[in-house]
Amino acid sequence: MRFLRALLGISLLAGACTTTDPVSAPASAPPKPIADSSPYLCSLVPEQAIRLMFDASGPITDLTSGAKTSGQCSAPRTHPYLLYIAWSQEDGKRTREDLNRLLADKKRVYSQHGGVPLPADLGDGMVAKVPSGLPNLPYEAAVKFPCGGKERYLTFSIAAVAQGRDAFQDMIELLRIVQKRYAELNKCDIGND
Repeated sequence: MRFLRALLGISLLAGACTTTDPVSAPASAPPKPIADSSPYLCSLVPEQAIRLMFDASGPITDLTSGAKTSGQCSAPRTHPYLLYIAWSQEDGKRTREDLNRLLADKKRVYSQHGGVPLPADLGDGMVAKVPSGLPNLPYEAAVKFPCGGKERYLTFSIAAVAQGRDAFQDMIELLRIVQKRYAELNKCDIGND
């Protein structure tokens, strides 16, 4: 009988010490924000930001072709590329209407894939996840913005980001940096239309 009372007492104490509330896991730290720092890939994108976004540790090289007015650059890790950027501006060969058509086409495709408009301070554009876009670069953005009295058009594509990161937010922050660097390199002021 004593044994049963002791067992009952222990079970009552054990019941009093347990909780029906679920044990919550410790909150993980928010991802580190994208920041502007050198060195740059493609002369425009902070290498450290790319390393952070993709959790990349090996060497990253960039390949640029074209000129200041119209060109492209990619950063292959091996394969696939981590990022791809193309730029163009209105000049003797490309008109403002050409750039408007390019952006309208991109926005039409992005709208079909749940695209989100870019913040107004970045210019006219959108960001989207386009599974049928460039191979292994599903996240895309396209933006048209004035710089030095000429319209500039920029497209930007990235691979899937590391777990826990927001690809759209990272792209928006990268576009802020890319536009600033673009203006510095091309000696034009953003917003002068």
